[in-house]
Amino acid sequence: MDDLAALIIKKLREDDGPTRGMVTLASWWWRGERVNYIVEPVTRNGTVSFNVFKSKWRCSIAHHEWGQLSDDSFATLPAYEPLCNFSSVAEAAKFVYDMSESGDNPNKHCGVQSLVIGPWNNALHRRTDGVCCRSSREVHAWMGHMRTMRPPIPVVRSSHKTPSA
Repeated sequence: MDDLAALIIKKLREDDGPTRGMVTLASWWWRGERVNYIVEPVTRNGTVSFNVFKSKWRCSIAHHEWGQLSDDSFATLPAYEPLCNFSSVAEAAKFVYDMSESGDNPNKHCGVQSLVIGPWNNALHRRTDGVCCRSSREVHAWMGHMRTMRPPIPVVRSSHKTPSA
């Protein structure tokens, strides 16, 4: 019986760590300041929870310039700091929305200015076209997709003909 319990614990711990796949990036920017929160699903002993990380970047980059920023430029920006962990996506969403209403948000009282979901990489930070969320309920609805969303699977397609009129 002890062997069975040890095997179960071992199996539960095999997947410990960040969940492969998607994270949520919530961002705000104004006049050379950008605040980012990342919510990352993690597994520990078979239980999924949600880590929250924060970064605050002060630079002279305009909103429309983030999309062209090189990987080398991202490397010069301050790293993310771990903040906290929540047991549910709803709790993490409420926290992110509450932070949008706090004094730390450079673009005061606009809700979540840009919320995007994707792999945690520099391409995610180049996106400033995310959905704007005006309530914690909206943040929660969008963040729910990070558990099921995956990158597209490449498919080879034969050429398509335009239908004739």
